[in-house]
Amino acid sequence: MFSGISVAMLQGKTGYLVVLFSLLLLGSILLSLSMGYMEIPVLDIVNIVLGMPSSHPENSPVTETFKAVLLDIRLPRILTCASVGGALTVSGVLFQGFFSIPWPTLIPWACLRARLLAPASPFF
Repeated sequence: MFSGISVAMLQGKTGYLVVLFSLLLLGSILLSLSMGYMEIPVLDIVNIVLGMPSSHPENSPVTETFKAVLLDIRLPRILTCASVGGALTVSGVLFQGFFSIPWPTLIPWACLRARLLAPASPFF
């Protein structure tokens, strides 16, 4: 037993949980990229990140402004938040292992929720 949850139960659901939380992380990143003072449509975000042509005319001021705001301001901030959240998660696990603190049932889920909601935290 691992804090009330058997290891066999975790092994069967781990793949689904990883996929679910990865999709939630991707969704919160897209939401964070699109919201703000200048709202950028999700389709334009995908086109800018993938380098595809936009729905706006080539070299229009709208496209260049969206690209500048997205790549120079929002994306670095969101990636920094995700990196800091990951580093805090790893450091918490290391401290718990170093000091032999037992794992309560709710702590890993709280860390995971914090990691997933970190990119969307300016909106809450």
